[in-house]
Amino acid sequence: MIRMWIGGDCHEAYGDKFKNLLAEVPEDVSTVGFRGPGGWNYPEDNPDYRWAIREKPEDEDSKAIDSRRFFTNWQDLDEFIEKMPDPDKAEYFEGAARVRRENPDGFIIGMGFFCFYERLWTIRGMENILTDFLLQPERTIRLTQAVRDYHLKVIRRYGEAGVDAFYTSDDMGTQESLFFSPEVFRKFLKPCYADLIAEAHAHNVQFWLHTCGNVTSIMEDLIEIGLDVIHPIQPFAMDAKANSSIPSGVPMVGSLCRCPTQFI
Repeated sequence: MIRMWIGGDCHEAYGDKFKNLLAEVPEDVSTVGFRGPGGWNYPEDNPDYRWAIREKPEDEDSKAIDSRRFFTNWQDLDEFIEKMPDPDKAEYFEGAARVRRENPDGFIIGMGFFCFYERLWTIRGMENILTDFLLQPERTIRLTQAVRDYHLKVIRRYGEAGVDAFYTSDDMGTQESLFFSPEVFRKFLKPCYADLIAEAHAHNVQFWLHTCGNVTSIMEDLIEIGLDVIHPIQPFAMDAKANSSIPSGVPMVGSLCRCPTQFI
């Protein structure tokens, strides 16, 4: 049992019944994070530790979340890559190392959300990155590889801290299919995923991927490059039967939205 995305509304709606359920069903793992960079904001002790390379525009908060972006002009690509946040510091992962010291025999999962597609659209905006795949392929590959290098540092540090798994997210699917073609995934994202998975395995760390939506068209690709665990299509979504069509070979972490407690 892994407790994730349990909102305050659950406690408000179910009160003591929910509290008692959590007490009766212990969590089987420990989840840990690291000190990640800011978006527009930055920590006082490190003004360079953020994704943005400019100050936040005054109208940014009025935009839809998928329209916000940290750089708008591809001419800024070199500067953006040069100024990318650097997570390669042991102190950013001290919390994970402490949990390992306190739980020498426990299963510990290091969290690091927004892997490739999610991170790319937060950098460029969703509509932009979807067109960038087709209109700016070379620049998009460079940007994706820079994001890969960031995640490689995170995985190495988690490995040194002693975690058992690296858990990341990349919501690549709509309720019916991918946001983009499988060919786009194979050209831009798959090679970088393969690098991350290989790095995790080099440190004896499993690679877990959460991805919302129907991603069955690339499941064989993910299995091929060594994905260890997938947290797939959310319950009660369109085409829920797609879960049953996922090829064997990779464990699934299933979600429980509503079910009798005796089935847990």
